[in-house]
Amino acid sequence: MADLENLPNVDQSSAAFIAEFAQMIVEKANANGNYGAADVRTRAVAQWGDFVDGVLVALQARVQSLQSEVDDLSDQVDSIGGGTVVADIDFSAEPSSGAISDGTVAIDGVNWTAENVAAAGTFAIVNGTGLRYVSTTTSTEYHNTSRTATNIAVPASTLISDFDPAGVYLIEAYFTALTFVSSGNRVLVGMLNAPPSLTTRFACCGFGNDGNDRSARVQVDTSSTATERLTHDCAICRLSPTGIAAYSGVYDNGFPAPSDRASCGVGMFATTTVNGRAVMDPDALIVIAFRTGATTEGMTIDLNRLRITRTG
Repeated sequence: MADLENLPNVDQSSAAFIAEFAQMIVEKANANGNYGAADVRTRAVAQWGDFVDGVLVALQARVQSLQSEVDDLSDQVDSIGGGTVVADIDFSAEPSSGAISDGTVAIDGVNWTAENVAAAGTFAIVNGTGLRYVSTTTSTEYHNTSRTATNIAVPASTLISDFDPAGVYLIEAYFTALTFVSSGNRVLVGMLNAPPSLTTRFACCGFGNDGNDRSARVQVDTSSTATERLTHDCAICRLSPTGIAAYSGVYDNGFPAPSDRASCGVGMFATTTVNGRAVMDPDALIVIAFRTGATTEGMTIDLNRLRITRTG
């Protein structure tokens, strides 16, 4: 009900009338509410404060989440020394495959091809472990002119979106088991280019037993060199159109940072090969091969993770 005793003075100016009438409305609204006339701010906070606080808390949480994501990305950039990760396969996260046979093997949604599996005693993806290989007594080889070893391969252009044969790529492999048993046994990770009627090229890094328990190595075609690395579990190679550089290191919650990579050799691709191509080619394959140079069974390799980064 209107308060007739407190209506504005009709003899006032228009401006004064409006101001007094507006003040009366505010006073009446406050008098009928839960707060005093001077407590408009308190009333606003009470009515909207929880909402504002909730928005601020959500915003703060999102900022912290973004910061965490930035930190994670920074760690990855630090570990690869810059560049763009173009493939990252966690073999240990894949479901167990059972015994792998020659032919197509689906890994992380990509079809690889397995070959010469009969030369392996065990060849399978084991959930929680990775890609496992255990040798038999069969002696095998893997290079540009002889490839009898158990291996899996995938076209680089299939695994790597927008693969560029003129680019520079870093291939990193992390192993949780490297038991070689005999001299001449090796695990190799790299790139093969075998075009019809042309010279085949192969370049890789890896580990092996060459008179010691464990050596990191680099190989181009049939030529290779090795450096003793008894505690290292990461094989790393940098592939470019002109050659390969190989490194090794220790996996510590991630691949080793550039400053923690130990060089184990370089190899240059011949520029005078007749009817040949460089290993970096649109038809090139990414290859993981298990070479047994001796006939002693029991070589055991567990490949946990493979990452490829474009650095140039």
